[in-house]
Amino acid sequence: MPSRVLVIFVLGLTVCSVRPFFHHRRPRTWAPNLTFGHRTLVHEWVQLEYDWPSEAEKQRAIASGSYIPENSVISGIKLYKGRLFVTVPRWALGIPSTFNEVIVKNGRSVLRPFPSWEAQDVHNCSALQFVMSMEIDPNTGLMYLIDNGRVNTLAATPGTKALNLCPHQIHIYDLERNRFAKTHTFPDSVAHYNSSYLNDVMIDNQGYAFISDAAGAGGLIVYDSRRDRSHRHEHPSMGADPDPAARTFNINTGYSNETYFFDGPINGIAMSPSFDYLYYCALTGFNLYQVPTSLIRDPNADIGNAVRNVGRKFGQSGGIMHGEKNLYYSVHQRNAVYYWPRKGDEKRQGSSEKTVRLETQLELAQDTETFQFPDSYGWDDSGFLWLTTNRLFTYLDTEGGGLDFTGRRGANFRIFRVYVGEQSYLKRGAPLQEPTQYKCSLLVILKKAKLACKSENIFSKVRCFIRAKRDPAIVYSC
Repeated sequence: MPSRVLVIFVLGLTVCSVRPFFHHRRPRTWAPNLTFGHRTLVHEWVQLEYDWPSEAEKQRAIASGSYIPENSVISGIKLYKGRLFVTVPRWALGIPSTFNEVIVKNGRSVLRPFPSWEAQDVHNCSALQFVMSMEIDPNTGLMYLIDNGRVNTLAATPGTKALNLCPHQIHIYDLERNRFAKTHTFPDSVAHYNSSYLNDVMIDNQGYAFISDAAGAGGLIVYDSRRDRSHRHEHPSMGADPDPAARTFNINTGYSNETYFFDGPINGIAMSPSFDYLYYCALTGFNLYQVPTSLIRDPNADIGNAVRNVGRKFGQSGGIMHGEKNLYYSVHQRNAVYYWPRKGDEKRQGSSEKTVRLETQLELAQDTETFQFPDSYGWDDSGFLWLTTNRLFTYLDTEGGGLDFTGRRGANFRIFRVYVGEQSYLKRGAPLQEPTQYKCSLLVILKKAKLACKSENIFSKVRCFIRAKRDPAIVYSC
């Protein structure tokens, strides 16, 4: 009898130890009852705040001019295992940190320089100079950071000009080992030292990075990380559209209707989940283009006849992003984000990705006040598309007064997440995971449930409260 009890006890221990192992290896599929397009404001700032070592250090930086608070604007955004990273492009002087992790400290959202303050040293070409965008491979934890090297490119500070301090580079940072794994310096023939502007980056499953050069006539830069070499492609579709309508942006700022004129070549790029095609568009333009990745990986290829105009978008776009199913893009004149259900159009047209036309365009999110210039996109593992908005046109309009940092017009910079039920093009069908890192505390859930049911009558209030405190829209709204 005692031996039988011992056997049962040992078997119990075995089962208990094996189950967590398989649970870790095979994440539970998460399918929340959230409506497509449900969005949550996660962070917002009237003026960006950094995680300074001390208040005295902050004041010294302000006094020296190395920190000019009103010059900092968020742009790029990416996530990895619950960590949130953003870029602050050095468009102007006085930006202390160009690449940061967003943290909450003493109840406030602040930017912590990543990987350190030392890595942000302007004038040191081994440090980060001007990070506009990045991409993270969720399968490996490798982060690709594109660094322009050139600082003060918009010369927002009167009497100053662009500083061509360092060459353009791409850094690969290993988030699992917390170290820089590789740095590649682009030759001048690939990224022009005094004029190129590395804007957006996508990666594939073969170690290639694809980068838009948003300067001059535009271009597409390709970096082969396995061979540590790079090359460049150019095409007329990568330039700004000469049509006056394409360079005219009529924006409702929430307080007035403003018209801005802007010339910008290729800007947003997006990788197909098949890795067979790269999509791109010019900021000054309406068309979405497609080019086979098999060609642009080849430094000697002639892509002239391979570029295809997929269709005309509802408006001009900066950032674009492909998920597992849909392609998402900004429509700046509408203060909105739209999406193209590409697979649906393929089915309706009886076509393949090679021939499909952009026909169906649906609104994902729109708001005149909070969605002014949706800039950049990122994915988590739970079906949420994340994005930054930054009122960029108002920031650039220095003659019109620029951004209002008094707070009277609300936040200038925001980070949202929007539920779309899919994830990164790099995940390739992996199951969605429950987002425990932004699950509300029980006390907050109860308060929100009570608020949601306040208009119910006394007979249905209890039933409403029970439903509400289990509602994913409430539980995962933090």
